[in-house]
Amino acid sequence: MQWQKFSQKTPVFPIGSSSSAPRPTIRNPPPNRLGIDASIISASLVPCGWPANANVYDAAMAIEQLHVSAVEALARDEPVMMLNLMRFNEQSLDGDGTGWDAYVRYSKLAVRLIKERGGQITWAGSIDGVTLGPESEGDWHYAALVFYPTPGAFLDMMHSDDYARANVHRTNGCAEHLIMATRETVSNPIG
Repeated sequence: MQWQKFSQKTPVFPIGSSSSAPRPTIRNPPPNRLGIDASIISASLVPCGWPANANVYDAAMAIEQLHVSAVEALARDEPVMMLNLMRFNEQSLDGDGTGWDAYVRYSKLAVRLIKERGGQITWAGSIDGVTLGPESEGDWHYAALVFYPTPGAFLDMMHSDDYARANVHRTNGCAEHLIMATRETVSNPIG
């Protein structure tokens, strides 16, 4: 599958009613988020690609590769911005559309869980190519910055039964999903 098939219909964040919605213009991150320090504080390669016949998802499986101790080591009372990188399966592992379609189903459920914990999607969009660095490292389809008021809010969501149910769709849709905790070091545009 060519990436162009995703980019033709990739919304800024997949919360619309249909995965075939036209692609809106991707905006730049808000100025107060330009200073995000993308150095990795912790990284978690969250498992994707569980068996297509999985109807019930064990909450423990959803966070199998979550580095809980690294998240708990973050400043408890400070916000955290999670940088998400996603690579989609060509077809959803449950046979219900593309990997993108499954990710849209996941997102509709996950956005509610994020908001319930005081978080929000601050930016999301397609990755169109590597502009600096090894091209072999840029095989991602989509990126999102997700704000959480505390690391505990992120962990609470990841450990919830509601997340485990939503995560079935994510694992059916994503070939790989990397989540990195970042912290803001500059709050105004530089220059």
